Amino acid sequence: MLRAPVSNHVSSFLAKLGGAGRAGAAAGFNVASAQDRAEVTSFVACMKSHGVTLPAPNFSGNGSVFGTGVNRTTAAYRTAYAKCQGLLKFLTASGAPGAAGSPAA
Repeated sequence: MLRAPVSNHVSSFLAKLGGAGRAGAAAGFNVASAQDRAEVTSFVACMKSHGVTLPAPNFSGNGSVFGTGVNRTTAAYRTAYAKCQGLLKFLTASGAPGAAGSPAA
């Protein structure tokens, strides 16, 4: 279980990492925003620095952000995610509903 509180929007975005949804469909994510793309790129680098290699993000607006090969259930992923989630500021901006919620385990 994740220890740090995360937004339901973060959970929604991460659910789309593994192929369920389109690159621009994640709550709060705008594929046309250079800032949002930079946040995702920083998130990928952070995850890698903590031992989890994610595929290069798909910013085309077609298909999922990371394809279908992301296993979000491993202890390594959850540990790295807990350290890197704060980089995805577009997901928790402007008092989004559920900002104090936690994703389901």
